[in-house]
Amino acid sequence: MNAKKTIKIVLLSSFLAVFILIIFGSQAKAAVFYVDQQCTFTPNAYRSASGYLIQTFKPLMDRITKIDFEIWGGSGQAITMRLTDTDLTVLTEKTIVLEEVYPPHKVYSVLFDPVTVVPGNTYYIYLQGAPSDGSWAYSDTNLYSDGEAIVGGVVDPGVADFYFITYGYNYSEVYPDPPPNPYDTTDSSDETDSSDDADSSDSEIEKPTEPKAEFDKSSRGVRISWTKSETEDIDGYRIFRSEDKDGDYTEIGTAGKENTDYIDNKNIDEEKTYYYYVRTYKEDTESENSEIVEIETPVFTSEDTEDEKKETDEKSETITKKGKNWLKIGLIAAFIILAGGLTTYFIIKKRKNNAKKLNGGKNENFKK
Repeated sequence: MNAKKTIKIVLLSSFLAVFILIIFGSQAKAAVFYVDQQCTFTPNAYRSASGYLIQTFKPLMDRITKIDFEIWGGSGQAITMRLTDTDLTVLTEKTIVLEEVYPPHKVYSVLFDPVTVVPGNTYYIYLQGAPSDGSWAYSDTNLYSDGEAIVGGVVDPGVADFYFITYGYNYSEVYPDPPPNPYDTTDSSDETDSSDDADSSDSEIEKPTEPKAEFDKSSRGVRISWTKSETEDIDGYRIFRSEDKDGDYTEIGTAGKENTDYIDNKNIDEEKTYYYYVRTYKEDTESENSEIVEIETPVFTSEDTEDEKKETDEKSETITKKGKNWLKIGLIAAFIILAGGLTTYFIIKKRKNNAKKLNGGKNENFKK
């Protein structure tokens, strides 16, 4: 075997090692979070974060675990990212130090413990920092339909959206078999079809089916879930609520067409009965109402919130451990392949030197 073949073996081993590491590393990442909302583009304009900047967005998932944003300049200086609701209540906060990079712009990733959010509600990515040259990439055209950029507390006509990506997961999808909810008092015998307020029965849009309601301890709200409409070409779902089963219902929110649940925590009182139904919609056309579901909320206690937080923390830790295990497997596999390639190289090199000695310094078995 000649020297060129030996080099090829080592290079191939290194390539395989890197490839396996990338594959297993991506599995580790996938076990932790998935892309939810994003507004990405090739930036050519940046707005200073010396005051504060906000990008609003509406998540489709009920847990957020990471946020990306692109910053120009500000090397060595600190910038703070906060995730807040519309009342500016801080849900999570992280401070990062901007790096010296060239070109002087970089997408920074901020990873944090899972934050519970309400799909379809508006939230703020709030960026603030001291650097006069630490700036957030923005687009002057509206690229993200479910939010907008806010500069210094006001909407700036020249700044439509900032560059961002949010990641997360749906709790019910990651943990598909939750324990029975003791607070779910839905009685299927009481469900009725209240279609008088919706479109006529010959609507071309099928209504969602099998609605359910259960108390969500983490948000102290009501989680309404349903089975997707059989109509594929839709915009999403509208959720309605009333405190009187036969009374007037008010629209409380919308969910995307891929969503099958919604958390209502708007003015929810303890020990009170609420009624819900869901409609499918596309533009101005709606389906008939789904069946009505009802739920009586329990007494709110601090133990409920603490138990839910503990359960969420434990399961989030499980997700993280899965990711770390995938990464460990990848590292071990990469090390074994790389070690095998290097071992092959040194064995061939030793044989080559031995052959030279046996032939008086001439190498007849190996080409130079």
